[in-house]
Amino acid sequence: MRSAASVRSARVLAQRALQEWELTELLDVVCLCVSELATNALLHGTLPRQEFTLTLTRSADLLRVEVQDCSAGEPRLRQVTANDCTGRGWLVIHELAHDHGVIRNESQKTVWLTFKIPRTSGL
Repeated sequence: MRSAASVRSARVLAQRALQEWELTELLDVVCLCVSELATNALLHGTLPRQEFTLTLTRSADLLRVEVQDCSAGEPRLRQVTANDCTGRGWLVIHELAHDHGVIRNESQKTVWLTFKIPRTSGL
C-alpha cells in the first residue's frame, strides 16, 4: 500500500478481518491503531514507489497486527504539548494495545501490536 488512500484501505482490511472473526468489540480500538501504524509507515517508513504491508493474525486469545515498511527508524514516545498537531500516535498505541514491539532486519522493520481477545468472542 502506498498512498493516502492506503491508510483507509488498511482500516477497511482490518475491519473486514475483525468482522469475519467475530471480533467486533475490538473494532474501534484496532482500527484506530491500524490507522496510526499505517500513517506512520506512509509518512516515515516508505520511499516513493515503496509500500507498507499490513498483516492481521489471531490465536485463541490474541489478535496480532503487523505493519512492515522499509525504514530502519523506530517509533518512539514523544513529548507533546496541547498545541501540537502531531506526535500522539505511538502514545495512543502504547495505551490501547496489550503489547507492542519492533522487529528489525537489514532492509525493513515490522511494528507489531497485540490485543487480548475478549472471552465472549467465538473462534
